[in-house]
Amino acid sequence: MSADTRLISSLINRLGIRLPCNTPRSLESLESDPIIRQTVGALIDLSKFRLGHIANQLVLMLENVSKTTSVHTEESVPFDILQSQLFLLKVLNACLRQYWANHLEGQEENGAELPADDNAENPTRESTRLVDPPPLDDSLARYIVNILIRFLHQMAMQDADHSFTGSGSTLSSRENLLRQGIADLAAGSIFTMFSSYAPVLTRPSPHSSYSFHHQTHPSSSRAYQELMQEICRATAGILFVISASNWNVIFLKLKTKLAYLSSTSDEWPETVELRLLECSALNSRRLSAVLQELCNGFLHLKKGIQLTLASILRSSIWHWIQTYPTEFIALCQSGKRLDGGPELLFDMCSGLADNPKRKAIFWPLQTVLLILCPDLLMGAAMNEARNKKALFLDNLKKSLKFGRLSDVATACFVDICKACTYVPKSDSIALRHIVPEIEHELRDRLFDPQRPFANAETGTVDGALMMDCLVAMFRLNPRHALKALVPVCLDDKSPTVFHLVLVRACLVIAEEGLGSGLSWNPSIENMYRSIAAPFRCLFLEQLNRERSSNAMTGHTSANMGDGTSSSSKKGPMSASAEKKQRKVAMEDAHERQEILISLLTLYATDPGLVVAEGATGGPRVDDNASIIAGITTCLKDSNLIIRQLAADVIRKLHSEKYVPLWGPSEHMMETFWKISSNAILSLARQILDSKERIESQKQMLELLKDLLVLRNEFIALHLEVAHQGADARERLAASIALEIVLLILLCSANADIPSMAVACFGHLCREAQITGEADDAQHSQLTIVENLHVYQELSFGGGTLVMGRKALQKRIRKLLRMMSKDTPGNLAGWEEAYKRWKFLTPAVNRRPDESRDAIPETSTKKSAGTSGSSGAFYEKLRGSGTKTQVIGFPRGEVDDNMIAEWQNYTGFLAALGGCCLSADANAEHVSNVSSTSTLVSGNTNSSVETSKRRSVPQPYDPTHMVDKFVAEMVDLLVSDNVVVREVVKEILGTDLSPGLYALLFHHLETAVARFFDSDRSAICSDRNTLFIEHAISVLKLLLDRMGDPFDNLFAVDFGGLVHLFAKYLNKLGTNTLALRIKVKFCQMCEVLMQ
Repeated sequence: MSADTRLISSLINRLGIRLPCNTPRSLESLESDPIIRQTVGALIDLSKFRLGHIANQLVLMLENVSKTTSVHTEESVPFDILQSQLFLLKVLNACLRQYWANHLEGQEENGAELPADDNAENPTRESTRLVDPPPLDDSLARYIVNILIRFLHQMAMQDADHSFTGSGSTLSSRENLLRQGIADLAAGSIFTMFSSYAPVLTRPSPHSSYSFHHQTHPSSSRAYQELMQEICRATAGILFVISASNWNVIFLKLKTKLAYLSSTSDEWPETVELRLLECSALNSRRLSAVLQELCNGFLHLKKGIQLTLASILRSSIWHWIQTYPTEFIALCQSGKRLDGGPELLFDMCSGLADNPKRKAIFWPLQTVLLILCPDLLMGAAMNEARNKKALFLDNLKKSLKFGRLSDVATACFVDICKACTYVPKSDSIALRHIVPEIEHELRDRLFDPQRPFANAETGTVDGALMMDCLVAMFRLNPRHALKALVPVCLDDKSPTVFHLVLVRACLVIAEEGLGSGLSWNPSIENMYRSIAAPFRCLFLEQLNRERSSNAMTGHTSANMGDGTSSSSKKGPMSASAEKKQRKVAMEDAHERQEILISLLTLYATDPGLVVAEGATGGPRVDDNASIIAGITTCLKDSNLIIRQLAADVIRKLHSEKYVPLWGPSEHMMETFWKISSNAILSLARQILDSKERIESQKQMLELLKDLLVLRNEFIALHLEVAHQGADARERLAASIALEIVLLILLCSANADIPSMAVACFGHLCREAQITGEADDAQHSQLTIVENLHVYQELSFGGGTLVMGRKALQKRIRKLLRMMSKDTPGNLAGWEEAYKRWKFLTPAVNRRPDESRDAIPETSTKKSAGTSGSSGAFYEKLRGSGTKTQVIGFPRGEVDDNMIAEWQNYTGFLAALGGCCLSADANAEHVSNVSSTSTLVSGNTNSSVETSKRRSVPQPYDPTHMVDKFVAEMVDLLVSDNVVVREVVKEILGTDLSPGLYALLFHHLETAVARFFDSDRSAICSDRNTLFIEHAISVLKLLLDRMGDPFDNLFAVDFGGLVHLFAKYLNKLGTNTLALRIKVKFCQMCEVLMQ
């Protein structure tokens, strides 16, 4: 085995041992792991040279993971197995995509000629043709296809359980999944180098969690369904590449299956292999071969198989039109029909469609087959022929107006409208002659708010069909659509599905504008004035509905907790009504989530829509501030996709391209400081109050870092006007909140979070330097400027040094001891850390043999009462109704992580405590903590004036808190837990701020004085002796630090303490323990005399 083969195997094995099925980790945790990201990135880079071996190893691992499950019982597959399958499918998909991308780049660099574009007028905005990738070994391709076929069974199950509408009216959910899975591969923009693992795996598809008519599987949770959809999407992407590189393998599989189905006597044969058609990269040549094969054997198939194949073939033809639009354009302009006999297959379907049920399946297929025959379509459209094609169109027009098949006819004409958008405006193209005849009838049938178009089979509103029609109508006649259709969808009296249809239609239009759209189709910018303001209102309305729903849920829970539930009082009828009410609430929550995801996906696709000017024009600063603030609040949503989409939108809105659009150009910087600071303040609150896993906190911290970088870039570009509005109260509030949050994050037990917090401090220091505030701390709105030298040193070292967790914490504490000036941020940060430390201490301070399953309630009660009046500061920083809570740790890791975090808080409090003492002598800064709480809480309409925000008196005694902390530390020197004793001894001796020495010696001397009776005779006991031993060790460690220029003991009198030590030891005796302690005392005295 060669060295590179061993390397690849080692990388893949590294992934295998960390899969969710082999560890207790979730997929989200796995994908955010830096080691995993680095490993996958390496595999993607190596796929350029060794794709065959990488693909073989990944599929082998996928096969081994899947062996424990039955093909036909996917609903019972363990969740961790599904997550492992999805992860491996994503990695394989990414490697195949990169392999294809490298092939295209190599062709461009070598000057190789791509196939000529059939349309000389360059129909696409980016004329990118899909060129097949180099073929894989046929045996490997067959192996991959055989393994992935099992996942096509899952697609069949998805199609059975989740559908947009009936089988004949529009695209099924299965096709939507497949279309989303191959959409990226079909777009020219996909062929770019992947510089990192993040864009390949970490962001889920925004389409994965919604459908227009989502029917919950009785045995599945929503998370399970979304996971299955992601698996379908990844499978489709892989098969798309394999079909492009090794079409002969796919085609042989299809031919073999068709031959078997034509001759089998089985009443219900397996047809899942036919779904390979839906995943394949069918160009015109391959589609013609498929049509030819079907013409030869279609009539020999059983009726049920014919219906299944008709649905599959229809979606496959649509994939060809959408994936290879230039070939479709060339076909329409040529006036000839596609090779392979689509007209023959059309005639066969005409004979088979002998009842309404079969017509519902065959008519949509006949429609797209007729579209493949432009010459016949032109004759039928112009009434130049009276054949089966012309009669078919006449039947569709009649059925559209009335009859049992009106919904099927509607779907067929929507297909014609959609196809028409793929060809240029020309009288020589048959499709352009059909649309004007049925345009008004489609509008009246689909967009009547009084009678929403419902599918005949399901009885639900056919949102997918409405969306396709709306997109087509806008592309064909944008002025009419904006005037007649958009207002209907936006009307408050219209059903909610109308709003959702419009949003998703705009999303389709916006995605087309990313580069692969057809040049004659209008862009989303044409809709800005009509939809920008209404969409902002719709978004904020959904957020308000969520808050109201949460408040109602909390009220109901409180009543139930008090034993006053309505069902217990009013009997069975009330219970039934309550059940119905819960069902309505669930549907309302799902509806809200669908709209939020759709809007956020639209905003992520085109951020300009967020801040675009509405139809009325005029100032829009407040509107933009409200919508950006609303998007920021989505970062705390329980839905992962909403959180990630919101982060993506906020990040894009802070780019230099969109910030100038936040408000009038003459007030650009004032608007920037106000809106950006509010967004960062909201993000800081959410980080401080994060109850999610560490991965979620890291994602928010990563977003914060990106926003700070983008802010600095924008400030640097507009340095001459950066001072305008820099004194905004919102900026001061954000600055205080950031200092609090980042100081707290320095104490995290996770190794990455403190490093990320240090990096954020570095970006804040950079902001101070760019704006010139580093040299004018008195008038700066950045509170970190008071101790800028400390934060700069912290960030410089943190960005260049590679060190372990303990070494990093030691360095942080050393620099925090150098902090001499108190600020509202570091004072409040110390208090918050103290509250968290108090919360953890009771659990950590137990004996090793005690259970740590739960933290006693007394700890929360004590911690809640430790902060005096300044506790309100945190409630406002976090937001109303939020309680102090330590972030939970995964089961099995609670002990180590909790102890590590408690130790970090202990060292932090000891190192930074000196600032609290200096604050006691500085009434001006003490009042900051309370007076700025209004600003940090986001109440910008407060009566507190900016000129007075540093002088509002409030009762606050930091010295009392520090004194209490030191006293508690002294008590912990004789803890029953040896780990706690050693940690406290080390921190008091090595990390304590010099400003706290006097307090420490006072409490030590007070404690030791209690070891003597009224006759001043020592009371020797095991506990007292243990305290003396640790107190001597602490004092020796402090004396050893005298070489540090920041530590000075000469101003502190500890002679009385040493005298008490000597008196106690004099009576202790001469046993082994006594002699050991006496030796330590002598060593301490020796250091003292030096």
